[in-house]
Amino acid sequence: MSLIEKALDLLLSKNWIHTLIAFIAAFLAQIFISDEYFKALYKKLPFEQNTKVIIVFVFLFLVFFLIIHFIVYIIKKFTNYKEKTNHLKVVNERQKIKSEENIELFQSFADKWSDEDYKIVVQLINNKNQTPYITRFIKLDSMLNNSDIFVSTTETVYEKAVDTENKYIGDVKTIRHKVLLKEDFYKLCQIVLQEKGRLSHFDRKIDGEIL
Repeated sequence: MSLIEKALDLLLSKNWIHTLIAFIAAFLAQIFISDEYFKALYKKLPFEQNTKVIIVFVFLFLVFFLIIHFIVYIIKKFTNYKEKTNHLKVVNERQKIKSEENIELFQSFADKWSDEDYKIVVQLINNKNQTPYITRFIKLDSMLNNSDIFVSTTETVYEKAVDTENKYIGDVKTIRHKVLLKEDFYKLCQIVLQEKGRLSHFDRKIDGEIL
């Protein structure tokens, strides 16, 4: 394909509307703009008057075409940016609604915790989940058995045993459970506290303390 054919393909096939508008604009410009404005240009062109008129027309056509093409480009960029921004707003709104739903579900779940379990969770959060909750015995119905919420390890310790007269009678082996919150659950608790100020829907008064 020759250069002329490529140019015609660009102007007529892909940008025919731009071409038509630029053609009309150039035609009207030559009609309504006095030749006085083109005298300097005419003097530099080594052609006949008719050829000079055609060349000026082509020049005007190209100027208008480029201006129109640039304007359309800017409009498309702005439209794409606006659509992308609107899309991000919709996504953010959906995420916000989903987050609100998750927080609501979490608080409904926390409402059902026993006072003992609630206090343990709050204690671990206050300690930034660094200092474990230690207990010798975990009840079967305790939430501490939930492996989706807690990470539990055991350790064996030896404690001194005394008789009724407080005399040392030997060491007793004791198994202790060291419990921490799972990291994902701990982060979820932090989000709920940051958004709502408490884990459940209502304040829990435990041992005289509001949690």
